Amino acid sequence: MRIRFWGTRGSLATPGPTTLRFGGNTACVEARAAD
Repeated sequence: MRIRFWGTRGSLATPGPTTLRFGGNTACVEARAAD
């Protein structure tokens, strides 16, 4: 299994009309499992 952290440096939420669907400046975690 591989885990990757994206956008973890300076992660402050930035609410607004352009970031309502996916958020802005927030951390994201990607997890991949091997077949």
